[in-house]
Amino acid sequence: MVGVTETVKNVPTAEDQQQINKFARLHKAYLENKEQLAFLNNTSQNLTDAENELMLLDDEESKVPILVGSIFVHQDQELRAILYSKFGDNIQLEDEQDNDK
Repeated sequence: MVGVTETVKNVPTAEDQQQINKFARLHKAYLENKEQLAFLNNTSQNLTDAENELMLLDDEESKVPILVGSIFVHQDQELRAILYSKFGDNIQLEDEQDNDK
């Protein structure tokens, strides 16, 4: 009879179920935040590494790839000069922010 009494004690009440659900939601949020933090730390480290590599460049005219979406591209000043020489003021290749500088 002792086993039956112990089993009855372990039946969760509605309040117990609410606490279990609350714990599950909080734990899921914790794991998502932990994953997001790891991603952001990795991104931060990658940016720091890229910054350090750029500072070590000796050549002022080195082509530095620019991240566009999920790929890196080189901004080609020579191509820009060719297009401007061909089309003059009829083409706009600069961002408005670049014109303000």
